[in-house]
Amino acid sequence: MNAKIFIYGRNRRYLTVPHVAISPLFDNARVVRRSELFALVEASLSVENDSKTWLTKDWKQISDLDINGDSNSWTTYPGLFAAGQLDIMTSWLLSVLSREFFVSSFSKDSMLDFCCGSGVIAHVLKRKVVSSSVSLLDADKLALHAAKQNVKNAENYYLSDGWRDVPDDAKFDAIVSNPPVHRYESSDLSVLKHLIDGAPAHMKPNGRLYIVAQEMIPVGVLLESNGSFSKDSIRPFVDPTNRFVVWVACVRS
Repeated sequence: MNAKIFIYGRNRRYLTVPHVAISPLFDNARVVRRSELFALVEASLSVENDSKTWLTKDWKQISDLDINGDSNSWTTYPGLFAAGQLDIMTSWLLSVLSREFFVSSFSKDSMLDFCCGSGVIAHVLKRKVVSSSVSLLDADKLALHAAKQNVKNAENYYLSDGWRDVPDDAKFDAIVSNPPVHRYESSDLSVLKHLIDGAPAHMKPNGRLYIVAQEMIPVGVLLESNGSFSKDSIRPFVDPTNRFVVWVACVRS
């Protein structure tokens, strides 16, 4: 029996030249229809013959991830954010956490890495506060699969499109995120807005929210207009190049 798959997406080479990425995994890949912007590709897979069945182990990539001079064996997969490296925005976020949060008296019993990717932020949270309960959340199953290998002692791994599948009673002392603000080539703040709108319901009294974004992204405006965060607590930490900002906000007690 052949199982069929239809893939619809932007008219880009990785989709419209099937042998580049699809044929190694499926049989009979072909472009069914194509427009200026989008394309539809059809392929099939014989469930009796598993010679082409892909397993995550076949795509697994292990590299050395350097975090402030600390080398870590790191698992990632093709297509994941930052390709197993420490991106410049997450690096700035971790720098701010080191001087503003980790050395403070703020409660750190429970923390969440929102849009965790392969788990870099969660890894540092757990390493810096060993006794803490750290949870990870991502909508990408493959990203979360990598994160489970990189952060093996986390409290929860939420495969969730935003807050949708996070239990109502899940509360955190700190929520930390480097959220995506683009979809393909276009700006898209939907994930950021969803993060800010839903965060207060999952924060303990005096809980803190840390978000890193490009300087032009209106994180501060979104935090102030939300109404659940103390305006006096909303602070920006601008990186030395003036390109990135870590925003910190404390939920009203």
